[in-house]
Amino acid sequence: MIVDQLKLNRWIGLILTICVGEGAWHVLRMLAAFILIHWLTKDQYATFTLILAIKGTAGVLLDLGFTGGLTALIGKRCHEPETVGRYVFAAKFFRDRLIAVGVFGLLIAFYFAAERFDWNSMFALQIWVIVSASIYFESRYAILSPILKLQQRLKEAFYINLSAAISRLVLLVVLYFTGMLTVSAVILASLIETVVSVVGIRRQTTHDFLPPRKSDRLKVEKKEALDLTLPKIPGVVFYALQGQITIFLISTLGSYEEIASLGALNKISLLFMLPTSFIGMLILPWYSKLDHKHLLSGVSMVMMAYCAFGFALVTLNYLFPEVFLILLGDSYGSLKYEIFLYSILAVLNLISFLLYALSASRKWVYYWTGASTIVASLGALVMFAVISDLSQLTTVIYLSIATSIATLLINLAVFIVGYTRSKAAS
Repeated sequence: MIVDQLKLNRWIGLILTICVGEGAWHVLRMLAAFILIHWLTKDQYATFTLILAIKGTAGVLLDLGFTGGLTALIGKRCHEPETVGRYVFAAKFFRDRLIAVGVFGLLIAFYFAAERFDWNSMFALQIWVIVSASIYFESRYAILSPILKLQQRLKEAFYINLSAAISRLVLLVVLYFTGMLTVSAVILASLIETVVSVVGIRRQTTHDFLPPRKSDRLKVEKKEALDLTLPKIPGVVFYALQGQITIFLISTLGSYEEIASLGALNKISLLFMLPTSFIGMLILPWYSKLDHKHLLSGVSMVMMAYCAFGFALVTLNYLFPEVFLILLGDSYGSLKYEIFLYSILAVLNLISFLLYALSASRKWVYYWTGASTIVASLGALVMFAVISDLSQLTTVIYLSIATSIATLLINLAVFIVGYTRSKAAS
């Protein structure tokens, strides 16, 4: 009973730490996001939204899941600096090469975006340099962040995130009141935030991993990383495109004003940052080390909590849409129904990500997952293209909801298969 009470007190402490530290960080991020909606013109915000879409897609494609797999690879060995260092440098090996090649593809993407939307060539070049640097520094943070999560050193992680978020928010305020708040400046502020995060996490994890000898080729660790990542690559590539499909469709078929509206709607997902952070910081490290006999009860408990949260938020969105409209501002006051639809989409994505993350934390990854997701999503896209007008914002959101449901069902199937096989092997 004493041991159980100690565990309970520890979990309560962790949850409170996350709610306070992570909550404060998310408030700062939401504040920065919503002031940009108000401070940037619609044209500026449309450009900002497109850049974020390209950056988000490139960030996923230039990782392919290598850094995300570190939690499962390190697991219970998170307090062994030599072991951690070997896996960190194995992931770094693949990530650095992807970035070295991928930045040139990113340049091509910005070239075509400049041609399509009449951007100034110097502006496009500036954005390419800033976004490329951001992706590089984000990779450094992503490689080291599993160390703090697995060791449950959440306070250190929050200090890093808060310092970075405050630096960005202060910079945005200064830029606004000095009349220098441009799209380039906003993207540069995000880069500075990332650099601050990297400096902070590098200091916090200095003694938690040992670099391997230069002569050590890390064959075992690289093979493990590849074995864990390769089955996920088709799905990861498609997720990278699927995550921004609404932006790309509207930018191709719709108006520039609708791009801004969709970008504003995307900020509804900020309300899900705290439960998403719980997944990465608390649930994943816990579930990756959980005994098999508790796996089913563990996922049941977590799923019920997340479904209840999602249902509550969607209900509030339906009953009191005015609250969300105030956050978006007068320029987006006509999006009442779209906000409700987007809240449903955000809930589906949250539950789907939870299932995906739980499976990945147990190394339940299969080649058929990506293929199934691609077939289901492309089928939905073709169906909507035939029977509806994809230049309309509402239709594009309906498409996203349909593909999210398909992805959720596939991730559920992956979990069931993984759990069944794990149970049979135990």
